[in-house]
Amino acid sequence: MTAAAASPPVVTARTVVVGVDGSESSKRALSWAARQAARTGAPLLVAAAWTMPASSWGVPVAAYVDPADLEEAARRLVQAAIRATRSELGDGAPVIQSAVLPGPAPDALLGLAAHASTLVVGSRGRGGFASLTLGSVATACAHHTPVPLVVVPGDAGTPDDGTREVVVGVDDSAGGRAALRWAAAQAAAAGIGLRIVHASILMDPPPRPVPPADPADRTPAEQLRAALDQVVADEIGADAAGLPATVVTVPLPATEALLQESKDASMLVVGSRGRGGFLGLRLGSVSEKCLHHVTCPIVIVPS
Repeated sequence: MTAAAASPPVVTARTVVVGVDGSESSKRALSWAARQAARTGAPLLVAAAWTMPASSWGVPVAAYVDPADLEEAARRLVQAAIRATRSELGDGAPVIQSAVLPGPAPDALLGLAAHASTLVVGSRGRGGFASLTLGSVATACAHHTPVPLVVVPGDAGTPDDGTREVVVGVDDSAGGRAALRWAAAQAAAAGIGLRIVHASILMDPPPRPVPPADPADRTPAEQLRAALDQVVADEIGADAAGLPATVVTVPLPATEALLQESKDASMLVVGSRGRGGFLGLRLGSVSEKCLHHVTCPIVIVPS
């Protein structure tokens, strides 16, 4: 006999939603999400999805697999995850809700996260939830997430160790500006530094010095830096008092620049879409490459 259906979870604009499937990667994502929720005083929603397995034998799957058993297994998985979180954080654990939904995992998670603050998943998983590679749930969510998506690699640290910077990639697109605002808020809340990174080949030196015709003229690199400083001032200038922030331009392709600058970061934050040399024209360029290679939690912020 299965347990009675639980009441639907209450999702607010502060809720942190995390997907679990029992894999080591999802356990890291759960720990990250729980600590993030606890640090910010937000409620945590732990979710799992289940689907009927496919059969290649021409026999109806329902003939030998009871959907109720799959749902109950997912429910036990979620409850075990909640117990592990409360054991890990003790009295510091956030308020926790649960959700067990039928259907593909990206659909379930994106539906739950539609009105939440953040969605968190592991970079790799197993079974029907996160599949075996990043290209499944994490990538699907990255392309369609309505809220900031955090993808946590299996070897990532916790979000609140108090020493490592938040690194954010910035250009003057709506996505780059949204990423900057989100990253600045996270750094300020955690009391850690913010590293604002822009990649541009304009920083490559010319073959030989070419003095400007007018001392007031600015080189392309100087113009770029002025534009970058203006974006920073526009988006976080009023809120940056006391925030240790560093603005850097890196003479590398965007993906290389971000991966280099985020090696020791607490998280890397990028916009879902950008323009110019930094984020490309859509998620499939820089953001998706970073998803596959970053060693810290990466946050995709939709514009």
